[in-house]
Amino acid sequence: KPVDDKVEDVIDYSDVTSDVKKLYRKIVTKTHPDKLIDVEDSVKEELTNLFEEAVEAFEKKDLFCLMNIADKLNIKKIDINESHIPLIKNRAKELENILDKSKDSTVYVWYTSDEEERKKILNKYLTFMFF
Repeated sequence: KPVDDKVEDVIDYSDVTSDVKKLYRKIVTKTHPDKLIDVEDSVKEELTNLFEEAVEAFEKKDLFCLMNIADKLNIKKIDINESHIPLIKNRAKELENILDKSKDSTVYVWYTSDEEERKKILNKYLTFMFF
């Protein structure tokens, strides 16, 4: 079977879904905007942002992001085990794809260049923008 570099669209998350759902529910219980009625505005904003991050992380099945949010909220995190490996591999592949795309950016090329090459890049940019 040939190796496919694409991010897997369908993965069987049945072994990890219950752990992820439990962690997600604990986070949502502490951060859902409807439950923050008597909370100070600054705290409410922070918790609402964490809620939105958690929703996105859950949709992406981003276990590390959920665990990071749980840590910020002093929620006990789940123990990583072998059943989480497909989930972790899929997220790692997604991040690799994002990194590969960023390597084509002018910012990345400039950052990884030596001083002389940076000057050339800057001159090309300024010429393009202002002349």
